[in-house]
Amino acid sequence: MTKAKENRLIYDILMHHLNHYQEVKRIFKIDYDSQMILLTVYSHLLFQTLNPSIEQRFSEGLEWDEMFPIIKNLPKNKKKYKVKLSIFSVSQILSMPKESVRRKVINLCKKKYLEFSTKDGLTIGDNLESTVKKIAPKDISALIKVIKSVNQIGGIEKLKKFK
Repeated sequence: MTKAKENRLIYDILMHHLNHYQEVKRIFKIDYDSQMILLTVYSHLLFQTLNPSIEQRFSEGLEWDEMFPIIKNLPKNKKKYKVKLSIFSVSQILSMPKESVRRKVINLCKKKYLEFSTKDGLTIGDNLESTVKKIAPKDISALIKVIKSVNQIGGIEKLKKFK
């Protein structure tokens, strides 16, 4: 593996992170910690869709375009996950002060990216889908560049040795 290919891979990985950061600020108009809170809530939902013990419909492995319509059409009482996600849990996951998470959640709820109640915890809000659909194609394009760079250095097995 040449130094130029190694450097290109590192550059593409860094650019993926930088581009994501810039797009989050531009599209969501939120800070990066707030984006991490959104990702935590969204990953909590996805985890439960991957877990076959949750609901049968979710365990079928939803496609990207199927996820949000199903969530949107769930009655409020069905958005109660088997394991609710609390502000405290998010603060622990992200190693952020609980009060900071609480303030950011309030702002994310005002923008309707999230919904929160003490009874049901954190869930996805009505405006998350349209905003995610704006950033997803750019994120995927950047990720494709990283994957191409990995392939140019010889694939995942070479990357494992790159540590």
